[in-house]
Amino acid sequence: MNTLKAVSGKINKKRMTWCGPAAISIITGCGYDAALELLKQVTGRSVIKGVARPDMFRALRRLGYDCKSRQEFTDWRPTLAWWLRQRESDEMSLTYLVNVTGHYLVVRGRKIADNKTGEPVFTRKYPHRRKRVKVVWQVAKATQ
Repeated sequence: MNTLKAVSGKINKKRMTWCGPAAISIITGCGYDAALELLKQVTGRSVIKGVARPDMFRALRRLGYDCKSRQEFTDWRPTLAWWLRQRESDEMSLTYLVNVTGHYLVVRGRKIADNKTGEPVFTRKYPHRRKRVKVVWQVAKATQ
């Protein structure tokens, strides 16, 4: 997991995409449609619009990734911009799945990606830096 990947698959600007399958695609490199089908299998639902934390973790686990809770904000929720600035230099090489106000996005180094950007963009260029961070998880390849 050296760099973030773009959301792969048949994605175009006219198609509605959801943040859960997009985050899985960005982290793992699998196609958006494959991530959507995996979430349908994991949840038992025929339509995926929102993804609960346990379902996201189960889907990533099936693809060989683990999520470790890093930070959960309950009383005070910082902005994404604040959280990005607070990371230490040794944390820049880690991949994070971030939940901001009911939306999943993926951060690694100075890049951020979600279903709205489609591909990694520099954190300073990300248009939703004022969203409030709820939970941050570190994502890594699972060890057998």
